[in-house]
Amino acid sequence: MKMSKISLPSTRLLFKLGLGFLATLLLFARIGYSYGQTNHSISDAILQGSIQIQASKLIDPNSSEKVQPGTPVQLSVIVENKGSQASPKGDIYLCYGFAKPLDKENGSILFQTEKQTFPSIDPGKSVIISFSTPHLLPSILDFVRNDWTLREYQAIAVLNGEEHLIGSLAMTFSAYYYPGMHKEFPTIISVPLP
Repeated sequence: MKMSKISLPSTRLLFKLGLGFLATLLLFARIGYSYGQTNHSISDAILQGSIQIQASKLIDPNSSEKVQPGTPVQLSVIVENKGSQASPKGDIYLCYGFAKPLDKENGSILFQTEKQTFPSIDPGKSVIISFSTPHLLPSILDFVRNDWTLREYQAIAVLNGEEHLIGSLAMTFSAYYYPGMHKEFPTIISVPLP
């Protein structure tokens, strides 16, 4: 009988401690969320890019937009300013390489386009930038041998001499290539005040 009386208060104590711990976790989560949602100063432009891949010439005209290995493709990126200030002018290029944290490894980049200049982008506006560097999707053997599954197309904006990743696109395949998940990285660009 004494044992049941001893375990009852300890159960209540554990329940109260657990409830207190849960409340503390929720408080920290709320503080962390509000910290991440802080407003940026008015001198910030927030750029993000959406990479687009379009077949230049379909190998099989009956494939209804299915892209086969070896198909020539046209690459472009839609750059959008989500900030409250116009972005500075800059350069942008696309590359196909390992995602972070492997992006700086030797041999990471398999393909890179030319650099294109993009104008200042007003808040809420976007521009489409097309690249003329020819690009063929690899054969399935190359896809496996060169670890294309670990790589992704990356949109790199060069602003004020610094490179910023503003978007990426992974490729998946079965019998055809399919664009994987688009990832747009809102990147804060501080704009010097005049």
